[in-house]
Amino acid sequence: MSDDPTTRPAQPASASQTDGGASSAGAAPPAGPARSARPRRGQPIFARFIIAGAVVGVILMTLVAQLAEGHNEPSHVAYSLGRTLAYFAVIGGGLGALAGAVVALLLDRRR
Repeated sequence: MSDDPTTRPAQPASASQTDGGASSAGAAPPAGPARSARPRRGQPIFARFIIAGAVVGVILMTLVAQLAEGHNEPSHVAYSLGRTLAYFAVIGGGLGALAGAVVALLLDRRR
């Protein structure tokens, strides 16, 4: 058989053929790094764990503040619901961020 272009079936133009002839049309694509069959997981992204922990901590402590608001004993110091929620949210956010950082460290050390 000859390599006459009129006898070969038409093939769609590939990216290597449409780049102005910079690469040869019959060249194989560049070999990349060998890939294993099992996907490899990267290291945990610490900021995501810290932010997620802070959000969960704020939500949990806000719920605790809402539920505990009606059970306060009468005292000479009375805090408003907004102030109580703010205190609990700050404490819960800090503790949640700390818990998220610890989880990220444990996942990172496990590798």
